[in-house]
Amino acid sequence: GASKTPSISSGINAEYGYAQQCAGTGDHASVYLACDGSANRCGVEADGSPKCIAESRGAGVDCNTTSAYYCSYYASAPTDVQCVYPTPHDCYNTKCQGALLFNETFIGCKQDTQHCSVNASSGFPLCVNDTSGAGVDCQGRFSCAMDGKTGVAACKPSKGLLPLWIVVGIIAGVLIVALIVFIVRKRQGRDGDRTALIGRETGY
Repeated sequence: GASKTPSISSGINAEYGYAQQCAGTGDHASVYLACDGSANRCGVEADGSPKCIAESRGAGVDCNTTSAYYCSYYASAPTDVQCVYPTPHDCYNTKCQGALLFNETFIGCKQDTQHCSVNASSGFPLCVNDTSGAGVDCQGRFSCAMDGKTGVAACKPSKGLLPLWIVVGIIAGVLIVALIVFIVRKRQGRDGDRTALIGRETGY
C-alpha cells in the first residue's frame, strides 16, 4: 500500500506550527527567506523579493495536540506548514533530504523511531529523535527495500517459497511412507520364505 503520511523527507520540516519561510513573487518567485512566523509575517519588496516583517504573527496551522504530531512542509509549497500525525508502517525510510539549497543533500535517519526535519533557515536536513516518520505499507509476503540515494522505502515481494515447517512436514511424511513400505516388503519377504520352507517340509 501507499504511505499514509506525507513524504516529509523531500520537504521543509520545522518543529513549529508557523511558517518558517517567506517566498518572493514575479522574477523572485523561487527565492525564499527564513522568517519565524510565530513572531513575524511575510511580505515582498517592490522588486518582488521576500521580506520578513516583525510586527505580527504570520501563517500557521492548529494541530490536534491530543495525538502525536509534528509540523512539516512539502517541497512544492515550503511556505505552507502542515500537521503530520505518524502512523505505523511496514517499511520505513532510512534517509532525510534537505530543501532549498540543500535539496540534493541526504543524511541517514531510521524513521521507525525518528523523523526528518530541516534547519528552518538554511534547509539543511536534520534527523529528529522523536516520533516515527515516513514509510510504506505492504501486503502479502515481502521484505523491505531502500533506494540507495534517497533512502525511500519500498515493498519487495518475497518469492513464493513454502514455510520451513511445511517443507519439514513433507519430508517427514515421505520418510514415514518409505519406512512403512520397507517394513511391509520385508515382512512379505519373510512370509514368502516361511511358506517355501513349510512346503519343502511337507512335500508340497
